[in-house]
Formats: sequence, structure tokens, C-alpha cells
Amino acid sequence: MIRATQFCIAMATLSALVGAAPAPSVSIVVSAPRPSILAGEPLFLTLTLKNMSTEKLLLRSDPDSFARVSVAPNGERTVWTAPPPEGDTGTFFKEVAPGEQETIKMVATETSRLTLPGQYRMTVEYVPLRASGVVDFNVQSFDEGALRARADAIHEAAVTLHDAEGGLNETALSTIEPEVARPFLCDVLKRKPDAVTTARKLEELADSDSIGCLIQVLPNSQGLQREVIIGALRTTMGRVQDDDLREKIGRALSGQR
Repeated sequence: MIRATQFCIAMATLSALVGAAPAPSVSIVVSAPRPSILAGEPLFLTLTLKNMSTEKLLLRSDPDSFARVSVAPNGERTVWTAPPPEGDTGTFFKEVAPGEQETIKMVATETSRLTLPGQYRMTVEYVPLRASGVVDFNVQSFDEGALRARADAIHEAAVTLHDAEGGLNETALSTIEPEVARPFLCDVLKRKPDAVTTARKLEELADSDSIGCLIQVLPNSQGLQREVIIGALRTTMGRVQDDDLREKIGRALSGQR
């Protein structure tokens, strides 16, 4: 990353001297595997970053190094920036040689909140080097039945793909409205031992069905998922108003570390 930063500074200095814009060190091509989505559905993205410089670059390969702006048919802008990192969250870099490229897949979670049907344009910026690309996508009118079917397909991908793709689908499912996604979320938690994102989503929902799912999965959970479920139940125990539900949570947590 130090070398990449030095390169950008040098190019900016040369530009100031000759009065021309600096040559881009990275080009970005953005595509959407499903460029037409339902209102309430997140948009999956594939980014191809190519090193246009004459030196090796260290490029961040995590989605949080990108900013996104979507412009609706009526001109309204939806802006997404990465949230502050939590705990020991790491940053991952990939060394890319001159002329070589790196592919990154992500899910634009903010698009699940778009409700106006029509054609949108999204700009995706690689923040460290101020490089950007655009992609057009369409949002269809809300259809609960179709959205439920789409949520089911995302849920199946989340539990059957045990890699980064599975994680992306788990994240995508957690952004779909709870009335549609809740039963699929619980099934992901039961079938996927590393489903931490889902456990946190159920904690956020904190309704009786979501809490009941956390309680049901707790005895067989392990590792980080177990820690997150215990933390979620302890948090919700202090939030719920129902005495019977609070007692149920207490019994589940009895004897847990």
C-alpha cells in the first residue's frame, strides 16, 4: 500500500507541473450478474480492477474499500460508504502486476431499500486510488411473491456454497425485509455453522420468532457463531418486554459462559 501511495503522489506532482490530469493507475469495470432486480432485493456486483501503471500495486480486496452512489430515475441519490471497522476486522491486499487484474465480488446491500421502479445508474469508487466505474441496473415494482421466491433462492445459495459466495448470499438475505426473509434466516442459522451475519440480524429483529430461533440453535452452535448467539440473547433479554420470553431466554443462557 505504501508503494501504491507513493506512486499516486508522484503522478499528482507531475500533473501539477505539466498542467494535465494524472494518468489513472487503476481502471474499474463494474457488472451486475442480475442487472434487473425486484424492489426489496439487493444487487450483486462483480468488479474487475486492472493495474494500468508500470509498477506493482497493492490493491485492497475487501468490499469496504469501495464507495457507491446510485442515482434513481427521478435523480435521487443513494450513497453508501463503509461503516467503521469493528473489533479486530482485518484489511486484505492483493499484489497486482502491471497489466494484470483482480476480480472482486460484493453485494450492494443498500439497493434493497430502493422502491421506485425504473432504471438506475451506480458509480462504484475504489477509494484508496480515486478510481471509479459505473453500472446500470433496473428495479422492478414490488411483488411479495416474487421477492419471496428470490429470497428462497438466495437462502439456498447461502447454505450450499461454503465459500465467499455463500457469505455474500447470507449478507444479501439479511437485507431483505424481515416479513419475507425471517423463515429463511432461521434455516440458514440452523444449517450453516459459521452463519454469524444471520445471528446478528436475528438479534436486530428481536421478535419472538427470531429469539426462538437463536435459542433453538444455541445448544449445537460452536465457535464464533456460539459466542455471537450468546451475546445476542443476552442483549435481547434486556430489551424484550414479555416476561415469559425473558424467562425463556434466561433458561437458555443458564450455564452458558
